[in-house]
Amino acid sequence: MSDFEVMPIGTAKRLAELEAERDALKQTIHDEIDASATMATLIERLIAERDALLADAERYRWLREKNGVAVDVIVFGTTHGDLDAAIDAVKGGGNG
Repeated sequence: MSDFEVMPIGTAKRLAELEAERDALKQTIHDEIDASATMATLIERLIAERDALLADAERYRWLREKNGVAVDVIVFGTTHGDLDAAIDAVKGGGNG
């Protein structure tokens, strides 16, 4: 058995074209996998942002509906985190 193969004229050129196409497709697949991973990370970040915004919207709606209770919560909340925690505590305590 020899180390080379005899090919008809034109076959070597076609083989080279197919190998180049294969290599280009491999690169495209790798690029798409990378893009998919990037998109998955972006989607996770956007979902977390959406969830935080929904929690803020729920707090706002709760405050809007509570009239006098909202004033007490706002007076004692000194930072955004404190205010959110105070509203969540009042909401969770059966007052919301």
